[in-house]
Amino acid sequence: MDPVDALHGLGGAATWQSLHRAGVTRHALWRRRVDGSVQHVRRGVYALPGAPADLVRALRLGGLLAGASAALHHGFPLLEAPAQPVVAVPRAWSHCTGPGVLRVDLPPADRGEAATTPLRTVLDCARRLPVREGLVVADAAVRGGVELAALLGAAAASRGPGADRIRVVARHVDPRAESPVETCIRWELIELGLPFDCQVQVPWVGSVNLVVDGWLVLEGDGFAYHSDRDSYRRDRRRWSLLTAQGYGSLVLAYEDVVHRPEWVQQLVSASLSTASRRPPQPRRAA
Repeated sequence: MDPVDALHGLGGAATWQSLHRAGVTRHALWRRRVDGSVQHVRRGVYALPGAPADLVRALRLGGLLAGASAALHHGFPLLEAPAQPVVAVPRAWSHCTGPGVLRVDLPPADRGEAATTPLRTVLDCARRLPVREGLVVADAAVRGGVELAALLGAAAASRGPGADRIRVVARHVDPRAESPVETCIRWELIELGLPFDCQVQVPWVGSVNLVVDGWLVLEGDGFAYHSDRDSYRRDRRRWSLLTAQGYGSLVLAYEDVVHRPEWVQQLVSASLSTASRRPPQPRRAA
């Protein structure tokens, strides 16, 4: 394989071991280094010009991306990007210090990779981030292929600082969540102790994000979803059909859900306390 193509597939920078596993030969790598399309970062580490700085830093240190930085590498969403790259190096490497450097027990099998495994990434994020942020990562990871059983088992075996937070995240993870904003709304309902269901199928409407107490529909909203007149019209029809069937509804903006969670809790509580109706009977999505 051409080294440039291999590096693109590996995020822009990689060790020789990773390139070799991708089918790159030493001769092909040498030719690309000569023509300047591949740069030599340090012994056994290569990068494309303009490769992500956090990935290059991790490999230059001989470590790998971890925590929130690894989440971004794997394509898991974050509510807030890390202020600095998070890099994991073996615990015994006392010479590696500095902002964002974590000295941890790093299995030899992980050495030479660009980032911690998806499962390890979920556990690290759950350990170090607030529960809501850790749950956003975990929902996306399980939906993307991380086995829920493996996550639950690893959470149960977790020890040390943040282990309780890991178990809370694992207990509430839900692969049905389709977006970070849906996960955040669900977490607010969990904190309020309200009964709810996810991805409920409503006749004539389709699937809705969350239904609280059998009748109050909650959905997250973003400007991008209304980029054309058809999508705007489609949403108006959805809410009209919900109202016609006896549902109440709250459409919550991303900014409010993420940055004003207390206000969202107050809004939901007020909506439930001021309404008196016989709830409809929604059907759960298959």
